[in-house]
Amino acid sequence: MDVSFDFTNRIVVVFGGTTGINLGIAEAFARTGARVAVASRKQDNVDAAVRRLNTIGSGARGFVADVRDFDSIVATFAARRVGPRRGSHLRCRG
Repeated sequence: MDVSFDFTNRIVVVFGGTTGINLGIAEAFARTGARVAVASRKQDNVDAAVRRLNTIGSGARGFVADVRDFDSIVATFAARRVGPRRGSHLRCRG
């Protein structure tokens, strides 16, 4: 079965999207045309994931944030105009 999705110019935020399955999720959205933002606790992982995602052409952005700390998430995304009520179309985490 061939299923294709078009997320062109949609913003997708993937928490923990810098390694493993969640990086694969971020890559899949990037391939569908989404502008992908990834968040993780480690700056090195964020930087590496953004470089990798940008080779796909997603115009990726990365943020350091700890999903276990709600205030961290709110502060990180509020300052960068990404997140609820600021234009993101899909948020996911693993």
